[in-house]
Amino acid sequence: MLIHSAEQDIIKFPGVIHPRKSIFVQIPHTSHLTSSTSSLPASGSSTLHLVTASNANANILCFDGGSTGTGLCFGRPGDDDAETMRAVQSSMPGGIGGDAVEAGDVDVETFYPESDLDLYAHPGHVYELVEWLESVGYKFEPSQYQEKDWHSHVSVDWDGTVKRTNRADRALAHDLDLMWYPDIAGVYTFKRFVAMDGATVELKVQVMETTCNPIEAIMKFHSTCVMNIITFDAAYSFYPVATFEERSALKIPGSRHRPDVIEKYVKRGWRVYAVFRPGDIMRLCTSPFFPNKTWWVGDRHCWSIPLDTSGVKPRPALSQSSEQFPWDPSIHNGWIMSYEDSRVAGQKEPVMNAHLVMSTIFRYNYIFPNETLALAIRAWSISQGKLNHLTLMREDWTWFDAEIPRFREVQDWAELTGAV
Repeated sequence: MLIHSAEQDIIKFPGVIHPRKSIFVQIPHTSHLTSSTSSLPASGSSTLHLVTASNANANILCFDGGSTGTGLCFGRPGDDDAETMRAVQSSMPGGIGGDAVEAGDVDVETFYPESDLDLYAHPGHVYELVEWLESVGYKFEPSQYQEKDWHSHVSVDWDGTVKRTNRADRALAHDLDLMWYPDIAGVYTFKRFVAMDGATVELKVQVMETTCNPIEAIMKFHSTCVMNIITFDAAYSFYPVATFEERSALKIPGSRHRPDVIEKYVKRGWRVYAVFRPGDIMRLCTSPFFPNKTWWVGDRHCWSIPLDTSGVKPRPALSQSSEQFPWDPSIHNGWIMSYEDSRVAGQKEPVMNAHLVMSTIFRYNYIFPNETLALAIRAWSISQGKLNHLTLMREDWTWFDAEIPRFREVQDWAELTGAV
């Protein structure tokens, strides 16, 4: 359900935002990650907030770069309701995604009018999100394969207690990995026309209904430079040094995107590599892509920019018997970018590896970089799931998402002590 905050008149939406219509300003020069000469602000040192540019008829999502007065901004020109987006995300996890969150040495504002905004929703949250879009003036634009009314495609009655995998008795299967499930279940386009500088401008938003979750979908994007998201309480860039400092990217084999998508980013200044560079494999620890390294959303490899959540109410417990958790589900997703031989002898191409957990005892689906961790959670969920299904009705369901970080803590301890 959407939750309104009386303090800020904003709505909370659990999802990830992928920014595609963007305004950029210069990035301040401070230390970041493992690089002492990085031009990016230190993770966690900046604040992200929404501001309205009164003289430009634009709402811009910005982070404050500190005393320099500079920062990075994502904007939706003419969208008077941009400030509501943060609170929408908090209550129904998901996110904003889209074209690269572009920065680097940008001295002047850059705006790509052909871009749009992608909102990636977890299963069961699409109905609430599109209702909100309609409430702020967006109109559904069906494709040639869709009915005119989006209600014909999106059900309000999502049931998370129904089995989510499609194969019987495969809860512990080793092949239940990142590439097994299609990443997008549905795409719903909404448009709105606004007046800006004496002209009528079309704003376009696409709601992506994910099969697993937004992070899993983003792992299948065409290249690393667009692997950047905004949740209700933070913005994350998964490969920040490559994306913002080197303006380089790796193409992800098997991604389902048109060739002209890569061309667009080359024209915007990115070097896109088809395979790993020699130095990436010879010096794994200094590569901006960190091959074979375990990666979690928001860990030390990412550029994490916290948002000011003052006035945003914490997400309530999922049910009366469920333990409340304050974090966005995205942060408990991880992966490993490994490499394998390409068709050209001696070359290595990237492979995104992760293991799905899709269980009826968790409200949200997760991907984990460690197979041992994924198998342990799946095994536990089978035992707990039997009890839930034997004793509880849907309206009394207990969700156990709050246990996910505890499983991670046990795994980290076991690795640290050599118990695995």
